Amino acid sequence: MEQPQVGPRPALRRALPVLVLVVDLVVAAAARSEVPYEMTVIRTDGVADGVLSEDPLLATLRGASELVTLEDRTPQTLSVLESRIESDSERLVRVLRAEGYYDGRVEITAAGMPETALQAGDPETQPARDTQPVRVTIAVTPGPQYTLRSYTVDNAHPYGTPFPEPFELAEIGIALGDPATGRRIVRAEDQLIALLKNRGRPFAQVVDRMVIADHAAHAVDVTLTVDAGPEATFGGVAIEGLEDVDAELIQDRVTWEPGEPYDQAKVEALRTALAQLEVFRSVSVAPAADWVQPDGRLPMRILVTERPHRTIGGGISYATNDGPGARIYWQHRNLFGQAERLELRLAGSRRLSELAAEYRDNSFFEDIRFTFTADAGVRQELTPSFDGRSAQVAAGISFAYSDEITLSAGMRTKYSVIDLEGGVDDDSGESDEQRALLFGVPLALDYDLRDDPFNPTEGSLTRLTFEPIVTVSPSQLVLRTTLYQTGYWAPFDDDSVVLAGWGQIGGMIGAGLDTIPADERFFVGGGGSVRGYAFQFAGDLDDDGDPIGGQSMVALGAEARFRFLEDYGAVAFVEGGRTFDSGVPTFDEPLFWSAGIGARYYTDFGPIRLDVATPLNGRSGIDDSFQIYVSFGQAF
Repeated sequence: MEQPQVGPRPALRRALPVLVLVVDLVVAAAARSEVPYEMTVIRTDGVADGVLSEDPLLATLRGASELVTLEDRTPQTLSVLESRIESDSERLVRVLRAEGYYDGRVEITAAGMPETALQAGDPETQPARDTQPVRVTIAVTPGPQYTLRSYTVDNAHPYGTPFPEPFELAEIGIALGDPATGRRIVRAEDQLIALLKNRGRPFAQVVDRMVIADHAAHAVDVTLTVDAGPEATFGGVAIEGLEDVDAELIQDRVTWEPGEPYDQAKVEALRTALAQLEVFRSVSVAPAADWVQPDGRLPMRILVTERPHRTIGGGISYATNDGPGARIYWQHRNLFGQAERLELRLAGSRRLSELAAEYRDNSFFEDIRFTFTADAGVRQELTPSFDGRSAQVAAGISFAYSDEITLSAGMRTKYSVIDLEGGVDDDSGESDEQRALLFGVPLALDYDLRDDPFNPTEGSLTRLTFEPIVTVSPSQLVLRTTLYQTGYWAPFDDDSVVLAGWGQIGGMIGAGLDTIPADERFFVGGGGSVRGYAFQFAGDLDDDGDPIGGQSMVALGAEARFRFLEDYGAVAFVEGGRTFDSGVPTFDEPLFWSAGIGARYYTDFGPIRLDVATPLNGRSGIDDSFQIYVSFGQAF
C-alpha cells in the first residue's frame, strides 16, 4: 500500500519562497512609505513662534492643531499627512474665529508646496517623498481682532413671564470694546444664567444666541434670547441617603428659610459645605421638582451617599540626608454621628519619630462657621542641631469668616528635653541638656484664593501667624511672628504651564537665642524649605559644624511647572534663604541659594514629586553637591 506523504506538497514548497519575498517587499514598501515631518507655526504679521515667550494666539493654535499634537506619530502614508493638513485647514480657521479673528486665514504647506499639490501621481509630490522629514509650515494671517460693539438680552416671553430687574453688563463679565472671543461670549451666557438663578429664577435658560460680525467695522453684535422662567421661593427640604450620619448635621448647614427667594449661590454653597465634611462620597442639592408650586415655592432635595467612615492609610517619603520616611494613620470621620474626626498617626524616619492624636469637630458650636480642634502627641527628633524629646497638648478654634478668610486661635503647652551637644559639655563635664516648659497662644489669619489646595494653578495663599510664648526656667515672654505668601499664575488656558512663587519671613523678640528652646527656633533648609541644602543647614553653624538655628529667618523661591501628556510634568526652580541670630532679619549675611529640577506624576489626589536640587553658593566641605526629595503634593 502506498504511504501517504508527510510535509508540504511540492507546489506549495515551490511557492513559499515567493510568498516570503512578497511579504518582505510589502513590509519594505510600508517602511519606505512612512512620511515623517517637522512642524513650524508662524504668524505672517511678524510674531514669532516660541516656548515660554510664545504668543497666546500661537499657543492656542498649536494646542488645537492635529499636525502639532500628533507630530510624534509618523504618518504611514502621504494620504494620512494630507488628511491631517486638510483637517487643520478647517479647524484652525474655526479657532481664529473663536478668538475674535473673523478675517483670519490659514495656509499650510508641505515641502514648500500647498496642500493641493500633494496629490498621488502628481510629479511635484516627488520632492516631498525624497526629502524627509517633510517640513510642514502653518502660516497664520489673523487679521484684526474684532471687538464687542453691542450685547443685548431679549425676553423670550415679552407678554408672559416678566423679566427680572435690569443688570449691568459688567455683572456678567462683558465690557463693550473687549475682544469678541467665543470664550468670553459663552462665559457671559453662563454668568447671566447664574445671575438669574441667584435672583429667584431657578429654571432660567438661554433660548437663542445671535452673533453678527460687521466686517467693515471689525465689530461684533451679540443678541441673547433668554427664558427667565417663573419666580420661585425655597420650599421644604427633603434629605435622602443617610445611614450613620445624623440629619441634624445637614439641617444645621441649610442657610435659607422657607419662603425666601431662591438663590442658586446658597444651593452651591451648601453642596460644597457638605462635601467638605468628608463623610459623603457624593452630594446632590437640587430642586425636587421641575415646576414651581402654586404658592410660588420650590421644594428642595438633598441626596447623599455616605463613604466608609473608618480609614487606614499611609505614605512614604525620601530625602538625601533624612533617608526614607513613612507615615501610617487610622481615621474615624464620623465618631459621634456629626462628622467629628479622630485621627491617630504614627510617623517615623531617621530624623523624626512621632505618635499623635488629633480631634476635629465641625458641630461643636451652633454656628457651623466655627471648628474646634484638639491634639496631643509625643515626638523624638534627631536633627543636626539637637536631639530632643517632647510632649505637647493643644486646642483651638477656627472661624471661617468667608470662603477665603479663616481666623484661628488656640492654646498649647509643651515640655521638651533637648540634648544640644551629645548630653555632656566637653570642658566642664556637666550635662548640656536643655529642659523647657512653655505655654503658647497661637493666632493665625489665612487668606486663601487658590483654585486647588493640592495642585494650585491660579490664586494665592497668605498666612499670618502671631504667638505669645511664655517659658518657665528661664521665665520669659517671647513674641513669635511669621508671614507666609504664595502665588500661582497659568499663562495658558490649558494650565500646561504654571509659574509659582513663595516667600516666608519670621522673627522672635523678647529673649536671646541661647534662652529660646532649640526646638522653637527658626531653621531653614531641606524639603519644604530651601531645597538643595541639608535639613536645617541654610544658616550659621557652630564650631562642630552643626546648625544653630535663628531668632529670625527669610526664605523664598520661584518655580516653573510644565504639564504634558495629561499625567506627567516637570519643574525647574530657584530658592534661597537663611536664618539670623537677631530678632528681625538684618540681611548682613548673604542668603543661601539653590536651583533644581523635578518630575511630577499627577494622580486624582495630587502629584507625586521627585526633585533634585544643588546649592549655588554652598560651603566647601559642608554642603553636599545635590539633594534628592521624593514626596506627595507640590512643593508649595
